[in-house]
Amino acid sequence: MGPRAGNADKPPGRARGLKPERPDIRQQILRFLKTRGQSEVRDVARHFRISHEGARKQLVRMEAGGLVTRTPEVGQEAAGRPKDFYTVTAAGDQSFPKAYDRLSMAILEGLRRESGGKGAGRILSALAQAQVEAWAPKLEGKTLKEKLDALKGLYMEADPFATVESRDGDFLLIERNCPFLNVAMEHPALCSLSVSTLEMLLGCRVVREERFQAGNGRCVFRVKLDAPIAKREFRFESDPS
Repeated sequence: MGPRAGNADKPPGRARGLKPERPDIRQQILRFLKTRGQSEVRDVARHFRISHEGARKQLVRMEAGGLVTRTPEVGQEAAGRPKDFYTVTAAGDQSFPKAYDRLSMAILEGLRRESGGKGAGRILSALAQAQVEAWAPKLEGKTLKEKLDALKGLYMEADPFATVESRDGDFLLIERNCPFLNVAMEHPALCSLSVSTLEMLLGCRVVREERFQAGNGRCVFRVKLDAPIAKREFRFESDPS
């Protein structure tokens, strides 16, 4: 006997009444766990109307990817299968909306008001020095060009949006993606951090010729090879533009 009318296109093996898994199911599970704090496999299966095995597989994959962590139940000797509770990890939490930009802008604005404009500069100067101390050992023994190639990762490791060019006897470090753009648009002095860090590490004057704030769609840092800076001459200067 052939298949009944209306059932020919029904996928085999799908439990009656259960919804097919959605492409963004893992993000939805993360949101569910975030709201609940912790949940068992059966809670996830019931909420999303998928099979217990389907929910378990998703959670196992998410655990392997570092998005959730599994904690066996303790303190009870219940009969049957032991309970495992899943919670969102710090890595998984990063997929939820954050307000880092607003917080950073509020902190910088508070420093500016509290200290008459000097507090933010002191903080940025200290951050520049910290970056130099972290990067200096990585650049030891390298040529200036090799240092610049390494410093393409100043914002993020293996930054695909940063390039180094040679032009008119100088080097240009070109950044097409600013991870701090929202904050930098409100507080351009933040970009002084990059300029000062580059100058201290390279020992040359650095000028920012193009900037996102001016609508250039990128930042271009010119490393002036004919303007060396001795460490004793270096002074942090905030870029007001």
